Amino acid sequence: MANFPDTIYTPRETENLPGIVYDPTQKTNMFSEDFQNLGNEINVIEQNLSLKNGWIPVFQTWSYASSITITVPTGAALLYQKGDKIKFTQHGVIKYFYILNVIDTVLTVSAGSSYTVENTSTYPITDIYLSHQENPIGFPGSFPLSAPTWSSSISNFTNQPTTNSFFFYMKGGVVTIKGVSHMDFSGTGTGIFSALFSSNQIPLLQDNVGVAQNPSSGAILVSYTMNSQAYKVRLASVSGSTPAVNGEWIQFQINILI
Repeated sequence: MANFPDTIYTPRETENLPGIVYDPTQKTNMFSEDFQNLGNEINVIEQNLSLKNGWIPVFQTWSYASSITITVPTGAALLYQKGDKIKFTQHGVIKYFYILNVIDTVLTVSAGSSYTVENTSTYPITDIYLSHQENPIGFPGSFPLSAPTWSSSISNFTNQPTTNSFFFYMKGGVVTIKGVSHMDFSGTGTGIFSALFSSNQIPLLQDNVGVAQNPSSGAILVSYTMNSQAYKVRLASVSGSTPAVNGEWIQFQINILI
């Protein structure tokens, strides 16, 4: 009688009779190794079927390539795609990431300012899971970004904005970045305002132009540029004048197809 789904099958250990050596070329004989392989396959299938939280276990060895890249076994493009979600345990912490790019043996990932990939020589990656779903259990709704450094094209800020809130999330191959900054009363700046983000926190941007409204001042996003893996968001009013004066807010949203 089958016990699944109440319990997950665990194959018992078997061994060949004395003098019997496993030979995969023998088509008419069954060996202990054959039963063990079948049992392991059943175990993995039942584990996957029993998961109702949106996560699929990944039985691979992953290693550090950089703070945002992971070396995986060959054939990654057959298993992973942009927008997939992963989680694993490293340095005693469960880390969550979006997959931003996939090549044969490398995954490029991002978690904003929340997590980075650490050197697996010191902190190995364990308990790996993958999700193709939109909202697997436990995955953050968005990832925060470190406050950008603001500048302006005509006269620079005396002081940086006092309040910054920036985050991003990903749906399929589209990255959405949202942000709001409060202009300090003692800070000044005119012209086009630019926000320079920390490198490696948001996906690589292509050469595109987007449009977004600034609710407080009617400013529009006129362009964004890539600057040695640090990213700029440029805001200006239609006339090119200051989009927000001291004490006001700059707010915007960008949707990027990666």
